Amino acid sequence: MQHIVPEFASPVPYIRSRACWAIEYLDEMKWSNAALLHEVLKGLLTGLRDAALPVQAASACSLRVLVDADGAVEMIRPVLPQLIGEYFRIMAETDNDVVFQALQTMVSKFGEDIVPLAPQMTQQLIAAFFRFANAEEEDDEAAFAATAVIETIICIMDSIVEKKPINEEIKVAVEAALMPLLQFFFSEDELQWEFLEYGIEMINFFTNYSDGISPNMMSMCGPLLVALDKYGNDELEWMVDPLLNLITKDTAGFLRGVAGADQTPLVNILLSVVHKNIRVVFDQLEEEKKQRIAKEAAGLEADRDAAYHASSVRDNCGKACLSAALLCSLITSCKELQAIDGCIKPIILLCLYRLDAGRCEDSALAARLLEVVMCAIFYNPSLVLQIFNEEPAGAKLFFDSFFENFRNLDSPLQQRLVVLSLSTLLVSPFDALPAEAKSNIVPMFKQVLREIQMLQEMDQDKALLDAEDDDENYDMNDEFGDEGDDEENDGDDGFADGVDDEDEEDDEQGIHSKKGIAKALDVPDEGFGEDEDCRAAGDEDYRKYLESAKSGQRYMHGEPVNDEISDTRHTRAIDSMDVLLYFADAMSTLAGRDPAFFANLQAAVDATDNAILQQISKTATERRSGV
Repeated sequence: MQHIVPEFASPVPYIRSRACWAIEYLDEMKWSNAALLHEVLKGLLTGLRDAALPVQAASACSLRVLVDADGAVEMIRPVLPQLIGEYFRIMAETDNDVVFQALQTMVSKFGEDIVPLAPQMTQQLIAAFFRFANAEEEDDEAAFAATAVIETIICIMDSIVEKKPINEEIKVAVEAALMPLLQFFFSEDELQWEFLEYGIEMINFFTNYSDGISPNMMSMCGPLLVALDKYGNDELEWMVDPLLNLITKDTAGFLRGVAGADQTPLVNILLSVVHKNIRVVFDQLEEEKKQRIAKEAAGLEADRDAAYHASSVRDNCGKACLSAALLCSLITSCKELQAIDGCIKPIILLCLYRLDAGRCEDSALAARLLEVVMCAIFYNPSLVLQIFNEEPAGAKLFFDSFFENFRNLDSPLQQRLVVLSLSTLLVSPFDALPAEAKSNIVPMFKQVLREIQMLQEMDQDKALLDAEDDDENYDMNDEFGDEGDDEENDGDDGFADGVDDEDEEDDEQGIHSKKGIAKALDVPDEGFGEDEDCRAAGDEDYRKYLESAKSGQRYMHGEPVNDEISDTRHTRAIDSMDVLLYFADAMSTLAGRDPAFFANLQAAVDATDNAILQQISKTATERRSGV
């Protein structure tokens, strides 16, 4: 360093520039000498205001390697606003993307400190972006700089939410500043593919970290859906989160929304997207498969091989699952408004088409499609029963698929839907039910009891496990101080099939609740014949089945199914519902309307299920009274 530090003051601009540049390559150096660090920082900060632009740029780039050194933050923080200002001045005079990356490093390091500066910084960065975006296509440096600008903006957005409590005024100001940028990204005239994922991330940010949806963000719903429908179906996985936020947090605004020159309702565009993914693309793949088989039979070379087709089908299954999740949120969010009655029949027929034999070999997709129909039953039972009566083959297909795939409906969301949809059917007029529902009314009743019991157990187990985690965190040092654990494991790592010995003991007492309660519907592996009814299962047999599934994880095509959609921040209408009270109210209505029928249901179940029913009734009474 004795050769570098003195050259910060060299009369030759080139030498000063090289001295500042050299510091950038000392990123692994341990700055144990505080006085030396102080001199280097002082030299770089002075270099930012040097008369020569190369010195300024080199200083800006090198500062980022020093921010993690001990003492650097304390020296930089007092001059941070001025430092940020110097960075923007330099960026206005050079297209060096490394300078933008250096600014991004500063934002990451001083996140909470730059929050008050966020709106102004965002506006300046957007101006810089448009300057680079309008450069000639062959200008690679401008393209790299434009990307660095966007990444810096996203880094600023992250800083806003990391500082608690979130400053809503600043967040709103940054959102407003970003609107020209988002409109540019999603322009119908020329979609900006290279920046599309950044735009989606920005919309997801503002819809996630807000209780409601601002007019600015709702105005982006149309361009987002149009891009998805016309060009960006491959981006569906990225777009699902913001779309779910827009649908669930401002349902009325979504239903009012229109997009495009022809002012197409947003609901119609959404249905076009899901129809494409659930049916159209699948039909195209099946046609390609037929053509390939025909060519192979004729001794001709197929355009696409079987492995490519299988990969395309897997991709389509994933998109169909995401599309079904969008439908579920739309339907449940619209229950109070009852605003999409005209869409329910096409939605149900679409799901039943894909559920039909040969079109849905994937159990995860089948479960998602069944979720949609269960949501529709909960949304408007009389309408769905009318559709079932108009389409008896469709009704039979739904109940056959429901019984066949019932064991895959094991997520909390799916269990809640089972309770809500079957409770709704139980309280519906018996004569209006399809034949398949009439013949299985008792097993359906029993199943609702079991699902409620399992949901209750899961809530209790979660409370127990949370308490255990708190105790473990409290005694963390003692736990890690124990000796002899390796010997006790006898060479094992302490886990067997993903469950340790303590967990196995807990399972016998009800922890990991799905192992503690048997389901009521006993569905043979081959499904039911046309003339067979669903049978009530023996508790012990099904308990053994549940106990055999120790991991509790479902798989699709050899990979774990991503259930993230069910566990995101999106608040569905049914998430806050008390399904126990819903069932109890339904049974109270049924008992008052047809006491003989309700008495027959009670008489048809055994003592265990009657005990569950009595406990549900008692719990419902306590909750209503505020206990």
